[in-house]
Amino acid sequence: MLEYYDKIMGYTQRLTGDKILAQDLTQETYAKVLEASKKSNTIIQKAFLYKVALNLAIDKARRDKMLTQTPYEEEKHCGCTSQNTEATR
Repeated sequence: MLEYYDKIMGYTQRLTGDKILAQDLTQETYAKVLEASKKSNTIIQKAFLYKVALNLAIDKARRDKMLTQTPYEEEKHCGCTSQNTEATR
């Protein structure tokens, strides 16, 4: 399984564009795959490693997106002012 480490590392680096994050994702990938292999006695395949790495990268991107979302400010985008909005209520 370790023979794929460099390939998984390169894959996660291409997905994220960040070497440090890629190292973290690769380490987490191997931790999750090892944990899964303890639960079932299946042979770990290369495709499974890539799938776990991809899912972790997607999860990380989703978490980051949720943290960096800015609130939508309707007044700035509709031409309304807070006075007009209050008057219509």
